[in-house]
Amino acid sequence: MLNGYFESHKYFAHVKDDLRKEFTFPRQIQDQVYNYFNTITPIIWNNKPFVRVGIHVRRTDQITEERQKRGCIPRPKGFYVHAMEYFKQKYNRVQFIVTSDDLAWCKENILSEHIEYSTHNYIIDLAIISLSNHIIISLDIYSWWAGWLCKGTTIYYGILSI
Repeated sequence: MLNGYFESHKYFAHVKDDLRKEFTFPRQIQDQVYNYFNTITPIIWNNKPFVRVGIHVRRTDQITEERQKRGCIPRPKGFYVHAMEYFKQKYNRVQFIVTSDDLAWCKENILSEHIEYSTHNYIIDLAIISLSNHIIISLDIYSWWAGWLCKGTTIYYGILSI
């Protein structure tokens, strides 16, 4: 049994490839995610290359006074907007998929052309964002593991990891 906070790639760098092989979603979940991806692909991009960026926003438990006193502060809107701009400038066509415990806030604050808001459960959402080409993550272990499993660029509050 492991106990603690393992939110650093340094713990796993020496076994990265092995862990990524072990931590894969069952074929049934992967198929569900790829079917979802197919249904949300913008029609104008059929048969054209594009980049899919997963976004995870954690908010509901971080907006409580008790959590904020302990330093758990939700990422500001500007963080997500800035990170999305990074991908829009780097790639010609970008689709964003937002997963969150507060989709209402996301729909008001995280806006873009070619954006989807996932209403799946947390298991499928984790698969969606980690199977995306790149990812923008919040400050929490769920986000961190999704970012670590994603094979592209991970943008973490204040940090660009390639």
